[in-house]
Amino acid sequence: MAPSGANLPPVNKAVAQALGLHQHALRLEDEHKYDEAIACELKAVTAAPHIPKIHLELGLFLLRRGEFGPGLREYEWRWKTKDRLNSLPKLGVPQWNGMRLLQGRIALVSDQGAGDKIQFARYIPRVAECFKEVYLTSPTATASLFEGFAGVTGLVRKPQDMPVVDVFCPLSTLPLVFGTTLETIPGNVPYLKADSARASAWKARLEEKCPAGHLRVGISWAGNPTHVKDKWRSTRLDQWNDIFGVSGVSFISLQKQLPDTDRARLASESRVIDLTSEIGDFSDTAALIENLDLVIAVDTSVVHLAGALAKPTWVLLQWVPDWRWLLDREDSPWYPTLRLFRQIKKDDYTGSLRRVADELRALVAGDRTRLKPLR
Repeated sequence: MAPSGANLPPVNKAVAQALGLHQHALRLEDEHKYDEAIACELKAVTAAPHIPKIHLELGLFLLRRGEFGPGLREYEWRWKTKDRLNSLPKLGVPQWNGMRLLQGRIALVSDQGAGDKIQFARYIPRVAECFKEVYLTSPTATASLFEGFAGVTGLVRKPQDMPVVDVFCPLSTLPLVFGTTLETIPGNVPYLKADSARASAWKARLEEKCPAGHLRVGISWAGNPTHVKDKWRSTRLDQWNDIFGVSGVSFISLQKQLPDTDRARLASESRVIDLTSEIGDFSDTAALIENLDLVIAVDTSVVHLAGALAKPTWVLLQWVPDWRWLLDREDSPWYPTLRLFRQIKKDDYTGSLRRVADELRALVAGDRTRLKPLR
């Protein structure tokens, strides 16, 4: 028989207390009681200061509230969590701390998804000011997107192909290295550019498919189904009926990874132009987006790509948003052309989708101010 709580060793009692406080903090987060959640996580850290997931969650709470100094430091605890432990490549060199090595080489490691890579690539030109050579790891899907990117000496597709470097740094750690605050986010866009030849080809395709005078709106309604929070951030195509009912609009699918539940629905939806079979990689997606008037999407890599291209983009956010979208605001300091539509009711996109439909009608009627976020 297991011993009762009263007989547990002090350290185990402290861990149990910390984990209980952590779970309560998550419940408070779900109620949008963020200040109380932070206070609860602080108590948890005090009770058991060595548990990575508690530090990480505290960091996410702080980042969401815009407190980047302490938030980014706590965010580094992600490397000690069970699912990220030993996830970085073994390059045999130290992690960069921000010092200048003007004759040195650095490896920038794409450590998270494509959206994160696009978001934090904005720091690469600043990294290049500190080094002679900068090498960026890049899987095939995003490689062509970063060919010729400012500050990148070379792209490395496989870890074994990395040249000898002096230091490395995960892309997602660059905001911490550069001491980023809410006020100093490098938010100038565009910092990505679509390939001109591909953009011209997509322009011709859209002219074939879209009626003259129609607003061209790209849509992405679902994320990667393997993402741990996908069930909260993704929608179903049939939830977009109000939006598809707006006249004077050609809707172009940007949904390269099509959920099985929407396959038949998309095939029968005459109001959506689906050319995704012609999209090879992110460079194709960028070139297609370049020819659109607006993108409407849930929180996926498409949002980051459109934002980095400075394309007007309306983002449908889940009840508890990712930290980068902050709280209680419609704009994003990361991407000035984004407009954020937050859920009004927990786990229910009905209200925000209806609002998007209303805003789209106003835009079609000629009110171009609807493209921009309200500050």
